[in-house]
Amino acid sequence: MNKKIINRYIKRVYASIGKWMGVLLLPLLLFSSCVDESVTSASTTSSDSTQVRLTFNLQQQTSLTRSLSSTGTSESQVDNINVLIFDSNGKLIGSTYQTYGTSQTSSFTVTVPTRVASSCTIYAVANLPSDSLKNVATVSDFNKKFILMSSAATLGNGSNMTMFGQTSSVTISSTASSNTPSITLTRLGSKVTFNITPATGITITGYQLCHVPMSSYITSATDSTHFNPSATYGNLDAVSNLSSTTIISPTFYTYENLVGRKSGATSYFSRNASNAPTDATYLLIYAQQRDSCWHAIYRIYLGGSGTNDYANYNIYRNYNCTYNIHIDGADAVDVRVTYSVPKIGDYYYSDGNWSDGTVAPISGKTVIGVVFQNNASRMSTTEINKGWTHGYVVAITEVSSSGIWGNNLTDAGLSKITSDQLRYQDLSGYSNTQALGDNTNYPVFYYAKRYGTSYTSSLTYAAPTVTNNSGWYMPSAGQWWDLLQNLGGINLSSYTTNTADNVSISGGGTTIINNLNTIMNKFSGTTFTTNSVYSVASEYSAPYCCDVYFNTSGDLSFGQNYKNLTGRKIRCILAF
Repeated sequence: MNKKIINRYIKRVYASIGKWMGVLLLPLLLFSSCVDESVTSASTTSSDSTQVRLTFNLQQQTSLTRSLSSTGTSESQVDNINVLIFDSNGKLIGSTYQTYGTSQTSSFTVTVPTRVASSCTIYAVANLPSDSLKNVATVSDFNKKFILMSSAATLGNGSNMTMFGQTSSVTISSTASSNTPSITLTRLGSKVTFNITPATGITITGYQLCHVPMSSYITSATDSTHFNPSATYGNLDAVSNLSSTTIISPTFYTYENLVGRKSGATSYFSRNASNAPTDATYLLIYAQQRDSCWHAIYRIYLGGSGTNDYANYNIYRNYNCTYNIHIDGADAVDVRVTYSVPKIGDYYYSDGNWSDGTVAPISGKTVIGVVFQNNASRMSTTEINKGWTHGYVVAITEVSSSGIWGNNLTDAGLSKITSDQLRYQDLSGYSNTQALGDNTNYPVFYYAKRYGTSYTSSLTYAAPTVTNNSGWYMPSAGQWWDLLQNLGGINLSSYTTNTADNVSISGGGTTIINNLNTIMNKFSGTTFTTNSVYSVASEYSAPYCCDVYFNTSGDLSFGQNYKNLTGRKIRCILAF
């Protein structure tokens, strides 16, 4: 899932969201075996019986810190999996329930006894008790199943989050090799973080998230009525007696709340109690001027799906939302939510959030990088499959250690990038760094993988541990290409189909360095310099690697050189 930012306004109160850290992809492989044709949960033998072998590939994801729970674990771990197979008539023809002593965080397989059938539907549910689906015999039975919370805080206080996925129109044949359906698991709940920043002279005294759904169907919602089956709502406990003059960042978990749209809201400031649906979810923020001249209650309605989509109050499942709220005045006006993708040049913070790069960074946050790519089509398949779909961030400092690409002029086993066209297409920085980053025979990879640690830099620049990102790695040729073009300010489009093997632009180095350093100087970052060779995570041949060279004349050379050239600088990136 893409992470998006929500920008909101209270008077001049503005905010910023993100969609959940991704999905879990579960390719399924089917193998023949013997099970009774009348099976409802498994069994015996028949001429048309078989087995479904599901291979679950879970994206690697750092555990999230839950502000409401000391017992919660991770939204990307599986303690158990329940799989049900229904035939074309909606009847259960196979199922299994598998538990794990250690939570699954990587690929694992589950075999489901079933029978040969066509137009089947397969449902998978992770992290539910063993008896939760024991009475399910049909698709209709399953679709009625839901989770009911005992309190509004239950979802945030739980352990691994329940996940659901399905695939339809599956043909289960006796030929195992021909059966390869796949399922995407998504979380039933969403995480919501509010970064609330008061202006000078204003004190935050409390907050409370109100009117959250108390239940959720397991199946994905398809319309405005297919959610919150209990039709009950609850409030999180109010937080009071605060006296904060700096940013606070409470985090909550909630189920989807598809209350729909209400046409009365036509601007930021008309998104208020009069124009909101009855069951819309909202955050109350209590604030006062420090000399107690006034007290205010801000009511912030959640939901929305577009920049001008003022009337939308829907909250969707499987989102990771961050609302950056700045309170600048005493007017208690409601605010709207707008969704936008990160922009090139936006600041990327140590907590995994980002903000507009055309204004000052958010007070109290630490900038560790700058967005230089926001196009998912310019990201590797590996990264997309792991849920890193927003783009790329370049670090504001260099790795403290420089070095050689490889100690030996031998084949490193990477794809060979031997033309400008291949340079543009090569987005393999993450996978190449993973492949070589623990081998000291490839020093620049080794150093790059450890950027953000005390080994090669300050811990200040560590990749965020509470959001979905790749961690720092060395950029490949294609990722350097986007950095040079999008932040460096040169046009490389004429080279994208070039079969030659060296981009050389007179004066290009000066342009790039000036533009990049204008950005880096905002944060006292490490500046780019002339007469410098920068490491590229791409291999040209056995003795050569790709690199980026800014010469003393101000020219750019994007070519190749011997792997054992010393002094290569390292500027890391991450995908998020």
